[in-house]
Amino acid sequence: HNQVNSEDISEYDMDSVRFQSNVPDEVYIERIRQMNSFITLPYNDIVKNYIILYSEKMPTKMANILGLSKYYMPIFEEILNRYDMPEELKAMAVIESALNPTAVSRAGAKGMWQFMYATAKMYGLHIDSFVDERLDPVKSAEAAAQYLQDSYEIFGDWNLAIASYNCGAGNVNKAIRRSGGKRAFWDIWPFLPRETRGYVPAFVGALYALKYHKEHGIEALAVPMPTHTDTFKIRKMVHLKQVSELTGAPLEELQSLNPQYRHNIIPGNDREYILRIPYKFTDAFIAHEDSLHRHK
Repeated sequence: HNQVNSEDISEYDMDSVRFQSNVPDEVYIERIRQMNSFITLPYNDIVKNYIILYSEKMPTKMANILGLSKYYMPIFEEILNRYDMPEELKAMAVIESALNPTAVSRAGAKGMWQFMYATAKMYGLHIDSFVDERLDPVKSAEAAAQYLQDSYEIFGDWNLAIASYNCGAGNVNKAIRRSGGKRAFWDIWPFLPRETRGYVPAFVGALYALKYHKEHGIEALAVPMPTHTDTFKIRKMVHLKQVSELTGAPLEELQSLNPQYRHNIIPGNDREYILRIPYKFTDAFIAHEDSLHRHK
């Protein structure tokens, strides 16, 4: 499905590097237990390696991720709750893209949830020369939830569903067959594609760091994302620059809230689209909505 080479991990060859930490194993084990996760979180040397990666080896990157989390995680939690799925799955966006909505992998996967073109289309994401909904954090999170729900129905195990997000259900099934029909993640682990072997451990590491970053001296960076936004339905051709000129909302903010519009144009003539704007510019937008037609 995704074949993602997460940019964080590519700095290290995680197969050969063994990080050391002053934190004893029993502390990690106890902290994982206290996370009270609905998804069974494994702990062993491989997982520990990824816990250290996310909690100690990239403090600046993690601080930035934590800053972005304040805006994005409530959105993901809301979607996962609506699908009645474990909230912990939100940490997958951290491994996929470090919460960068415009991330592109070497294989051509795009967006915060790193969808390949064909999979994106299969899960109802719209892609054309104006719009790429893989870059829309809300729409793509919804598609990711559907993908994971389908995977969970196939495997009945969240760790296997998470693994399949990385390599596809076919490769997970192949690993199950090669293991002699076993269905526990660590039993099929040796038979998974190399990159997928690190994927569930990375998931545990990211989840751990989201929860225990303070214990490792990492604080969230202040990231300029408005916490409150409003959503408008657009049924006409609108340029984000026009919206900015008429409402006073900074263009950069409009772009970061609406990254799916490739050329800053909402092609509302052919179908209905969503515009997100910072809450404090809502009134200005409503007041000027009619003149948007005429404003060139």
